[in-house]
Amino acid sequence: MMRKTRMNNRKRAPFKSYRVILSVVFFGAAFVSWKYLFYLIAAMEIAQLFLGRIYCGFACPYGILQGFFAYLGRRIAPKRFGKRIPRRAHEMLSCLRYINIIVLLFFGGSLIGGIAASIYAPDVKLLVYSNTLNYVALGWLLFWMLLGILIERPFCKYVCSGSCFAGAFSHIRLFKLIRNPEFCINCKRCESACPMSVPITELETVESHNCISCYKCLDRGVCLKRGALMLKWRGGKKSDR
Repeated sequence: MMRKTRMNNRKRAPFKSYRVILSVVFFGAAFVSWKYLFYLIAAMEIAQLFLGRIYCGFACPYGILQGFFAYLGRRIAPKRFGKRIPRRAHEMLSCLRYINIIVLLFFGGSLIGGIAASIYAPDVKLLVYSNTLNYVALGWLLFWMLLGILIERPFCKYVCSGSCFAGAFSHIRLFKLIRNPEFCINCKRCESACPMSVPITELETVESHNCISCYKCLDRGVCLKRGALMLKWRGGKKSDR
């Protein structure tokens, strides 16, 4: 039974169609009119107050791209893909994005800031800066994307500077992800499904700044016990599962 479930998970599409559609609509609006993009951003920010970092989980083009490389990883190296990085190393690597923010704040317009943007925020570098460091930024971004063949969403976990601010939505969202320890059997299937290595089984209210609100932990067939993991309105009744 467990082996059959794992095989079914490996055969899943590289990303769900609605994630692709949302990403195309979101960024396609910029080519039509910046006004439409502004409206979409405003709507997304309001939605994130309710559901958390849904932009990261559903609309971010880097997330979509890493989902494709994760699909390749499951096909090319199914035994090596998705192995967890030791907790201490994971936490240390997560600090890179905060170091980047500090460097950009103090040295944003200088050569040091350009190098920092190339290494830690290549997306910002390609948009803001205009010099030979673009090649460094593009190569660094490609490195993290290719690393996604072995590790799920490495760019989101360790590099993306935007996650420093977006993580706040995981703490203030109105719908909370709740684990009920009375029903949870600690099978850790939810943690295996989580692309951001959030230690769900160690928490009762999942408010980790690393949570991108993809809700893969709530996908059908992941949690074996009904009622063990649910979305719950802050201070109210459960909303699903």
